[in-house]
Amino acid sequence: MLGLGLLMGCAPSADPKDIDRSGKIHVLATTSLAADLAQAVLPDVFQVEGLMGPGTDPHLYKSTQGDLTALRRADALVHTGLQLEGKLGQIFEKQRSDKPVCRLSDGLDSTSLIKSSGFADGYDPHFWMDPRLWMSAAVQLSADFQKAYPQHAQDIEAAFRRYKAELDVLDGEVEQAVAQLPDSARWIVTTHDAFNYFGRRYGMQVRSLQGFSTAADFGVKDVRDLVDFVIAHKIAAVFVENIVSSRSLDAVVEGCKSKGFMLNLGPSLYTDALGPTGGEADTYLKMIRVNTRSIVQSLQSPPLES
Repeated sequence: MLGLGLLMGCAPSADPKDIDRSGKIHVLATTSLAADLAQAVLPDVFQVEGLMGPGTDPHLYKSTQGDLTALRRADALVHTGLQLEGKLGQIFEKQRSDKPVCRLSDGLDSTSLIKSSGFADGYDPHFWMDPRLWMSAAVQLSADFQKAYPQHAQDIEAAFRRYKAELDVLDGEVEQAVAQLPDSARWIVTTHDAFNYFGRRYGMQVRSLQGFSTAADFGVKDVRDLVDFVIAHKIAAVFVENIVSSRSLDAVVEGCKSKGFMLNLGPSLYTDALGPTGGEADTYLKMIRVNTRSIVQSLQSPPLES
């Protein structure tokens, strides 16, 4: 990763040609999900930019020289926290003396987090998979920006309340959809553990090859163990993710096939990043709905045994 912390310490003041004279307040967010939340909660006077585009894995993201320029130009910053963005999140935090910084995870009580030894903070960072926790992040963002920009507080509050209502509807829709599945079919098997908060909220169990981070390694034994597990539990489908290759789960499908168990490779699920702009999952609300539909439809079909 580029040493942006060092570079920021000696960064020159903004060039006059870099200054936006439109009156917009520039907000820089790390992930596509964080950017989407900022766009939903902040009124039009705020112009939101995301460093990581659609489909970008935050676990493996490498900062660029362009990130330095974006950091310098931004009036306010938003990042997820819980070590999701690694050193980039730390760099954002160091800017607090110069500009407002919102860490979304500050809105969550530690008792609502799932513990994980795989991250420095000791918690699974994928909390957005539970819409109720994403709502807590929205509360934090709204409060931070109302405090930093009191002249826009009323408009921020109004936008937040509209988004809160949408999240309430989403949560109810997902709960109703998952209720269609019998308990024995409620398994989400993916490449890495991004669905533990979703599973806890909606009564589903989660299994993966790589644990909480896509940077983790897996071996032949991991694949073999997952094959045996899938067959033992008669799981109908496994799911790849939009931020990782299907190679690992292809091996699981082939392993099951070699034992006479016809496992389906379900549609790609969206986990740590949104889909392409204009696509089926280019907002958080659409992402959760698409994921839910893919999961429920794939698991409703019983697996085939030859």
